Amino acid sequence: MRKFLAILLAIPLSLAFFWLVVMKIISRLAASFGVSGPCPAALSWLVDNPVRRNAVSPLLDRVGIRPGERVLELGPGPGAFTVEAARRAGRGGRLVAVDIQPRMIARVEARVRRAGLTNVETHVASAHSLPLPAASIDRAFLITVLGEIPDPNRALAELHRVLAPDGVLSVGEAFMDPDYPFPAETIGRVEAAGFRLAERHGNLWNYTLNFRRVRNDAPAGMELLACPTCHAALMWVEAANALRCTACGVDYPVRQGIPHFIEPATLTGLNRRFARLYDWFSWFYRLFSRVAFAVIGMSEEAARREVLDRLEPRGGRVLEVSIGPGVNLPYLVGRPEVGEVHGLDISLGQLRRCASYLRRQGWTVPLYLGNAEELPFGDATFDAIFHIGGINFFNDKAKAIAEMIRAAKPGTRIVICDENERGARAYERTLPGFKRSFQGGRQAVTAPVDAVPSGMLDVRVFDVWKGWMYCLEFRKPDNSMTPGN
Repeated sequence: MRKFLAILLAIPLSLAFFWLVVMKIISRLAASFGVSGPCPAALSWLVDNPVRRNAVSPLLDRVGIRPGERVLELGPGPGAFTVEAARRAGRGGRLVAVDIQPRMIARVEARVRRAGLTNVETHVASAHSLPLPAASIDRAFLITVLGEIPDPNRALAELHRVLAPDGVLSVGEAFMDPDYPFPAETIGRVEAAGFRLAERHGNLWNYTLNFRRVRNDAPAGMELLACPTCHAALMWVEAANALRCTACGVDYPVRQGIPHFIEPATLTGLNRRFARLYDWFSWFYRLFSRVAFAVIGMSEEAARREVLDRLEPRGGRVLEVSIGPGVNLPYLVGRPEVGEVHGLDISLGQLRRCASYLRRQGWTVPLYLGNAEELPFGDATFDAIFHIGGINFFNDKAKAIAEMIRAAKPGTRIVICDENERGARAYERTLPGFKRSFQGGRQAVTAPVDAVPSGMLDVRVFDVWKGWMYCLEFRKPDNSMTPGN
């Protein structure tokens, strides 16, 4: 009998452990690789049941909807909160429900019709691209939704765009949800998107956080930036939280303080495949780097200084193309001969790891999501430019080198390093996904010295890191120093 009772007790405990612990671990791992999604319409009963309905009124009390407000409900699911939220907004207000699943929106619309409401507007759309004008919403709320969005930072940038100045964003989370984030995580993420915590309700088990939208300032280093396609000047558009080209009118959004000069989904060829590889590899890059240097018998500091000491910044600005998670920054930031440091990468995952590292260190280094083949900087902007790792597998090496030359001041030394064939073969053996990134095989690795335009000075190619990497360096001519000028 005791054995039977023990089994009966073990079953619900095991299920509870799986749902409350194992599912959270799986959800976090999946989200780290950009894999997440909403509750399927077929399982809508999980978010619309008698227990949840009893919580509608107290949860909306926390959200604080006022009569006459324009309210956005993002991720309403089958509409458990929609009708009551619309009633609180009143006839003079409006509730806009946006969900990515047509079947969920159909259920919301049926519910609204049954309630006889006329102040509800529905849209089937992604949280990444809300079908609403800038500053058109007074209050937005998400209840156990933020963790289900594949790119929550992008969604928060969109919410910041559509909320009116001093608008309110309400985020509710429950521990029972597999995507549950701790309050401190939510506060950090939302405040980094341009909001400030105003009210806090509930407890660790079930909480609601209300944030005020604050003004977004232009990103650091804006005076150096230019349109990556036409090189015209950029202007800051606070309402759109974006940099706008003054010539071609293209908007480049700023998310979590990082200007996005590319959208990863639009990349092609090797750039697309390796950006994805770097995204997941960003989580392990620092550990991989330490192990790799130990294997080749060098300290990381000695190896990185072997390359970085080739630069000649003379107290000016340094640009690192492909900054990764920031592993070179400890050997640049604070050096007397280095002024500002700026970093660009094609991988958003790498930039996020780098931004997190910068916050921990208390360093200010402007970061940019962009393609080395179309640098978002004005001509003759930097006193030193370098790139370590990646150019071997750019779509267009010559174009990337030409862009580095364009962005460099006259007389600047440009340093480019990457693995040689020996190093590439080692990556094939040790780095999962590296070999698969080449569909149909890859060409042998050689330094792209042929891609350096004629007229560059002091062109050299030599091995570094005990023969595992090549280093290509050259100098941009300074015509002002030629005789007769």
